[in-house]
Amino acid sequence: MAAAEGASGGLLAFQEDIVESLESEDRRGGLAVMAMGLGARNIVQELVRIHSKETKIVFVLNVTENELDTINRELKRQGSNCHLQAITSDISVSDRQKLFLAGGCFSVTNRIAIVDLLNDLIPVDLISGLIIDKAHRVRDNSTEAFIIRVYKSKSKGFIKAISDDPKRFVHGFSKLEKAMRTLMITKLTLFPRFHVDVDKDLSEYPPEIVELYPPMTSHMVKIQTAIGEVITACFAELKSKNRSALTDITPEDCLFRNLEYKVRSALLPVFDRISNHSKALVRDLGTLSDLLDKLLSLDSVEFHLHLLQLRQAKSSGMGRSVWMLTKSADDLFRLARERVYKTLPCNGPLSTLYKRLKEKGGVTPVLEDNPKWRLLIDVIEEISRDLDKMKDSNATPPAPRALVIVKDSATYATLWRYLGDPEGYLQDKWRHFLRRHHRTRKKFVFDSKKSYPPKEKRIISQRLGLDAAADELFGRMGRKRKKDREREGSKKKKTAASEAKTTSLSSKNGKTSDKNSTKNTKQPETRFSLEVPNPNEVVRLKGFQESPSVVIYPMEGADAALNAFEPGFIIAFDPDIRLVRMVEVYRNTLSSPPPPPKPPKSPNIHPEKSETSSKISENSGLTETQKQARPPVKLYFLAHAESVETQRYATTVNRERSAFETLIQQKSGLAVLLPEPTLEPIGPVDDTDKVLGSASAAFTGPQAMLSSLDYDVGLEKRNKITRRAGGAGIEAKKPRVIVDVREFRSGLPFCLFQKGMEVVPVTLEVGDYILSPGIAIERKSPADLKGGLTSGRLHRQLQALCRSYTRPILLIEFPRTGTFGFRESSAIRDGKDISFQDVTSKLALVCLHFPSVRLIWSKGPDFTAQIFERLKKNEPEPVVNDAMAVGTDRDVTGEADADVPREMLLQIPGITVHNVRKVMNNVNNLLEMSRMTKEDMTELIGSAASKKAYAFLHEDIDMK
Repeated sequence: MAAAEGASGGLLAFQEDIVESLESEDRRGGLAVMAMGLGARNIVQELVRIHSKETKIVFVLNVTENELDTINRELKRQGSNCHLQAITSDISVSDRQKLFLAGGCFSVTNRIAIVDLLNDLIPVDLISGLIIDKAHRVRDNSTEAFIIRVYKSKSKGFIKAISDDPKRFVHGFSKLEKAMRTLMITKLTLFPRFHVDVDKDLSEYPPEIVELYPPMTSHMVKIQTAIGEVITACFAELKSKNRSALTDITPEDCLFRNLEYKVRSALLPVFDRISNHSKALVRDLGTLSDLLDKLLSLDSVEFHLHLLQLRQAKSSGMGRSVWMLTKSADDLFRLARERVYKTLPCNGPLSTLYKRLKEKGGVTPVLEDNPKWRLLIDVIEEISRDLDKMKDSNATPPAPRALVIVKDSATYATLWRYLGDPEGYLQDKWRHFLRRHHRTRKKFVFDSKKSYPPKEKRIISQRLGLDAAADELFGRMGRKRKKDREREGSKKKKTAASEAKTTSLSSKNGKTSDKNSTKNTKQPETRFSLEVPNPNEVVRLKGFQESPSVVIYPMEGADAALNAFEPGFIIAFDPDIRLVRMVEVYRNTLSSPPPPPKPPKSPNIHPEKSETSSKISENSGLTETQKQARPPVKLYFLAHAESVETQRYATTVNRERSAFETLIQQKSGLAVLLPEPTLEPIGPVDDTDKVLGSASAAFTGPQAMLSSLDYDVGLEKRNKITRRAGGAGIEAKKPRVIVDVREFRSGLPFCLFQKGMEVVPVTLEVGDYILSPGIAIERKSPADLKGGLTSGRLHRQLQALCRSYTRPILLIEFPRTGTFGFRESSAIRDGKDISFQDVTSKLALVCLHFPSVRLIWSKGPDFTAQIFERLKKNEPEPVVNDAMAVGTDRDVTGEADADVPREMLLQIPGITVHNVRKVMNNVNNLLEMSRMTKEDMTELIGSAASKKAYAFLHEDIDMK
C-alpha cells in the first residue's frame, strides 16, 4: 500500500494538521473535534507512535480492547517498533510499577489509573501527559474527569483529547465550555468534512461511488407506514401526559433505535412519578423503533416469528401493550404474515375444512425475499464481470477482493447464511417455522356446527392451515420420511465403512485406490464455500467461477479492515456516513503522491459547500493516464428507497453539519476558561506570600484571578486562612476518607476529592467508605439496594458492618437527575400498600433487624460529600491498615472471633440484637451465665428478657 512520503504512518495532510495542533510548541495539548469517519483512531495511533519513543509515561484512556489490538497491528504493519501496552487488573501492582518505570504508552482502565495516582504508585514526574480518546464521553463527574483533576493537581503535563462526535458538545447549555473546563484545556481545533483542507485531501483521489436504491416491496412499505403510525400515536399520547419533560424530543428522533433511551432520559427526573401507562408507552416506543430496524435487516420469516413472539410475551404476563389493540397493529401482523404465507379460501363447512386444507397443502408459502439481499448477489456478479473486462484491457485492475461492511454481528451472521445458499435459505427458515409451530402448538378447539363471522372464520382457517402444513412435514408422513432417511443413512455408513476398510487394506500393501480417494475427497458443489461465522474473525466467500473473494466485516473496526485487506471493491450494505468517509480516507491514503510544500495555514471553513457534491466530484487536476496508473476503488452504496434507513442517513449528516456550525460559532466567542497553572512560583516570593497563598505570588499576568478561582487553592480557602492572623503557624491537613476501590465506578470519590478530602483507595472487606475508626458506610444506589434486598446480600453486609463498627451507616444515594424516592405520588397510605415485594417494606424490616444501623438518604454525590464533611467533624482519622484488616484473618478488633459466640447467644430466648453486646461485655461464658441468679440477670437485660433466658437455662430436660 502506497503511503504519502513525509506523512508518518500514511496520514493525510489534514490528519497531520490535527496531530500538529495537538503537538504544539507549548506541549499543553488541546481538544480536536473531527467529523465521523475521518480517522480518529489514526490520530491516536500517531500520537502513540510519537510518544512511545519517550522514556516517560503516557496514559491513553478510553481505548477498547479491539481498538488496542488494531493500533498495535497497524503500527507493526507500518514497520514501527512502537506499541501500546495494555494495563488491566490481571497485572499485579509490582509488575505495573516495573512497566511504568520502563516508560512508554499505556492503555489503562480508568479505575486502575485513578487508584494508582491517588496511592502514588506512579511517580507523577515520570508521567508526560494523557491522551484521551472519545473525549465526548468525559463528564464533570466521570472517572476521566477525576483522573485529569488529580493529575493536573500534581503535574503540568499535557492533555490531548480527540473526539469524532460533535453532536455531544452542543446539546445542553454551554456544553462545549463545560467540556473544556472538565478536560482542563484551552485550545480547540475543529475539522468538519466541509473544512477546506479536508475537502481538498479527500477530493484528490475520490473513490467511484455507485448508489443503488432498491425499492421495498409493497408489503414492506405498508408495514413501515403502519409502524410509523403507531409510533406517532404512542408518542403523541405520551407527550400529552408529560408535555413539559419531552420538549427536546423531535419527530426525527423517532427514526433512531435509541428512541427509548432518549425518552427515558428526558423523563428521568419524574420517571417514578409518572403513571404505569406512561411507562408502558416508553417501553412500547423502544419496541416499535426496534421493529423499524428489524423490518429491513431480517428476512420475512424471522420478522413474522419475532412479531409472534412479541405478541405471545405481551399476552403471557408482561402486560399487554396498548398499541397492539390499534388498527395499525392489526395491519402490521396481517402484512407480516402475508409476506410468509397465504391462507387458502375457507369455503364450505368447517367440519371438513381441515381435510380439505390438508389435501391442498394447508397454506401457500410466499417467502418474500429481501430486495437488498438479492441486489447484493447482483453486485457481486457485476464485480466479477468488471474484473473480467479489465483483464482484457490495459487498465489497471483493482484488487480482486470485495469487502462487505454490515452494521453489526447479527446482520453479519444472517448475511453469511444467506450467501451460503440464497435459494434454500428461506426454505430452511420456512421449515424451521413449521417445526416450531408443530412442537409448540396447542389443541385447537372450535364448534364445527357454529356459524362464525368472516373474520373469525379466517382465523380458524389460518390456524388449521398451519396445522395441516406442519403435519405434512413433521406429522405421520414426516416420521415416515425420517425413517426412510435413517435407512438411507445407515446404508451409506455401511458403504463408507467398507470403502474405508478396502482403502486401509490397500494402503497396507503400499497401494491406494485413486477411485476411492477421489470419491472420499469430493465436496458437495455449492455456490460459496463458507467457514463458521464469528464476528471477531473474517469470513471469506469464494464467489462464482472467477469472482473475487468476498469478505464480510462488521462496522466496528471497518477502518482497520480496509487497511488490512486493501479491497478494490467495498459494499456498504447498511448506509453509514462513517463508512463513506472511511473509504474516502482509505482511497487517498492508498494512492496519495508526495505532498507539496504547505502554504501558511489559515482557518478556512466554508460551510456553504455541499458535502454530497464533494463526495462524488471528479478531480479535474488529474489526467486520465494518472488516474489509470493507480488502482481504483469502487464503493457500492446500498439503501432501500424511501425507507427509514435513508431518512436516518440524511438526518445524521444534517445533524452533524448543524453541530459543527454551532461549534464554529461558539469557538469564535469562546473565553479562556482554564489557563494552565504554574505549580512553582515565578520570581522572588517572600515567606508572607507563601503563608497567605497569594494568587499574585503564585501566578503572573492577567490570568491570575481565573487561576485562583478555578483550582483547589481557591478564594474561599484563602479567606479562611487569613481570618486566623494571616494563617501564621497553621499547617492545613486534609481530612481522610478510606474508599473501597470498587467504588470508583461512581462519582462520589471525585466529589470528596473536590471537597478537599484525602481519598485513600484500598480494598475493603467490610464497608465502602470509612470516615473514622467507628464510622463505616455502605453505599447503595437504588438498583443495588433492590438487588441486595432480594438476594440477601445487603443483610450479610450490614451484619458484618454492625460487628466491626460502632456507628454503621447505610447510605442510599439517588442519581442527580433521578427521582428522590422509591414510590410514586400515591405513597403508602393507612398501611394498605405494605407488601413484602415493596422496597420500603423491606427497608422497614432491615431497620427492625439492625437497629444500630442509621439510614442516610442522599439526592446525589455532591450532597453526599457535604454529609460526609459534617460527619467527620471532631472525629479521629481512620487508620488504613486497620480498615483493610477488618473482616479478614488480620482483624485487629477481634470481632471476627466473636462471630460464633454472638450467634449462639442470639439463639437463647430473651437475647436479642439489642442486648447481646451488653451480655458479651459483662459475662465471660455460657457457664457463668447459667450460674447467674434471676435478680442479676434482670439487672443486666431487663425483667422480660431475663425471664425467658432464665427459664431456658434452668429448664429440666427429660433425656428419655
